Amino acid sequence: MVNKNNNSMKTIVKIVAFLCVFSVFSCDNEETNPMDGKWNLTEASFGEAGTAYLKKGEYVWYINMSKNEIRVENNTEATGFMGIKTGGYKFELANGVIKVFKAYEEYGDYEGDCAIRDGKLWITNNPEVDGPAYMFERD
Repeated sequence: MVNKNNNSMKTIVKIVAFLCVFSVFSCDNEETNPMDGKWNLTEASFGEAGTAYLKKGEYVWYINMSKNEIRVENNTEATGFMGIKTGGYKFELANGVIKVFKAYEEYGDYEGDCAIRDGKLWITNNPEVDGPAYMFERD
C-alpha cells in the first residue's frame, strides 16, 4: 500500500527544490550566479563511516556557470574524496541535480543533488542511505 502522506511530502520537496533552483538561475545577466567561483571541499560525510574535515585549499572546485565548466584542483597526494582527478570537466545542472561529465575514467559521469544552503554548496548522493554528502565553502 502506498503512503499518500509520503508521496505528498516527496512532491512538496520536489516543488520546493525546483523553486530554489529556478530562483538561483533567474538572476539578471549582470549579476553573478551564486554558484560561480572558487569552492573548497571542507567536509565529506559518509553516513556511519564518519565525516572527514578538510582544510581549505586541499580540494578546490572552480565553477563557471556560463560555460558549464568545473576546474578541479586536488592539492594533496590523494586523488580526492570524490575520486575526481585534477582537471577540467563539463557539467549540467537541472532541477537541483548536477551531472559532471567524464568525472571518472572507470565509471563515467558523476551525478548528485546540488544546493546552496547558508552560503555553502552541498553535493549529495543519497545521504539518507549512507551515500556521501560533500560540503564546499568559499575562502
